[in-house]
Amino acid sequence: LLFAMVLAIGACESVPQNEFLLNGETDLPEGTTVYRVIAGANNQPTYADTTQVEKGKFTFSGDAHEADVNFIFIDGMTQNAAFILEEGKIEVEIFKDSIDKAVLKGTPSNLDLMRYKTDTKGFADALNGIVKDIQQANSVGDNILVEDLQAQYKEMQEKLNNYEMSYVKENVDSYVSSLILERFISQKLITQSEAKPLSSNFTARIRTSRSGKNVLALLRRPYNATAIGEIAPDFTAPIPEGQMLSLNA
Repeated sequence: LLFAMVLAIGACESVPQNEFLLNGETDLPEGTTVYRVIAGANNQPTYADTTQVEKGKFTFSGDAHEADVNFIFIDGMTQNAAFILEEGKIEVEIFKDSIDKAVLKGTPSNLDLMRYKTDTKGFADALNGIVKDIQQANSVGDNILVEDLQAQYKEMQEKLNNYEMSYVKENVDSYVSSLILERFISQKLITQSEAKPLSSNFTARIRTSRSGKNVLALLRRPYNATAIGEIAPDFTAPIPEGQMLSLNA
């Protein structure tokens, strides 16, 4: 009987193929409106779904044929939390005082995103610290110190790029990897010939995702350095601060 009850509970939590279920836990007030937001036309935020907090919980569900970045917005708040919409059950812990630091569990790419944020926090802290030091040196006109700090920044950025390149190579079934590769191509951090085998190594699920398709489109374009004043291609990708960067074209 107990075994049957366990099976019944498990069945209630099962998610149909090509669909997602997002279960959220929060300390937001009862009845607070929660939005699921996607990048719409011209990469502008578009409301995809709406729900409300009930007894400290909220839920979204729906189609997940194509993995993509989505965002959780809270009514009346400016911060948001990014997650990867993909097939399966996604667990989110989100708190009113730190919306952008939501904890993600469940599906592979969301676990990867949390690991990426943890791994790159040191890089982010170092880069942000150097930027503040450069601003301070500029304010007092210390050009020699500025040049030294700029060299430190470049070195730290190269270390971050090396980490991200290793991440892409090692995580071929992660949507985060595709987002990173998309950014690398868009920013001309690697050549198309370097990017093609990385894209080819991705699983079919990732290659057919929104970012995977964007990567293929970028690889088909003539490889020209972005001209001065030219707007870079669309991409949404992780940045060291652990958030998702969206650049409009």
